[in-house]
Amino acid sequence: MEINKSDRFAWFSKGKILASLGKLEESLDCFNRAIALKNNYYEAWSEKGTVLESLERFEEADYCFNQSLGAFCHELGETLEDDLSILATPEDDTPGSSYNQACFHAIQGNVERAIAYLEKAIAHNPMKYSVMALQDVDFKAISHDSRFQKLTVFFLNSASCPIT
Repeated sequence: MEINKSDRFAWFSKGKILASLGKLEESLDCFNRAIALKNNYYEAWSEKGTVLESLERFEEADYCFNQSLGAFCHELGETLEDDLSILATPEDDTPGSSYNQACFHAIQGNVERAIAYLEKAIAHNPMKYSVMALQDVDFKAISHDSRFQKLTVFFLNSASCPIT
């Protein structure tokens, strides 16, 4: 069956089918073609990230998930406080990128890397990233880790809230 080469949804669908059949490298080609037709195609970025995770290419997967999130927010028309952190490349070292990488590694169960990235984000803005981490379900699996608690408790101990 021939697909329309300029139809991003057709490439996306073919990629999903190939991935479900275990043809991961071929599915990546399809997701890349879909993304080439619409760079902010967040579903394709996300599926590409999932395939890269399966191939244990975690840094590339992390980049794709960041791109997916950025594209999704862009599509919704949201103004983010730190757009560049959402669209960060793996070598960028912005607090938003560090936070996103912490989420990714927490979900993966890689506590060491999750804590290291979260520490970077919190060092930049303790209040913002501590509160976010305490409320983010991505950190549920590591929330009982003493290092996570130490990082996020900093917010509770250092915040000065006026009592009215």
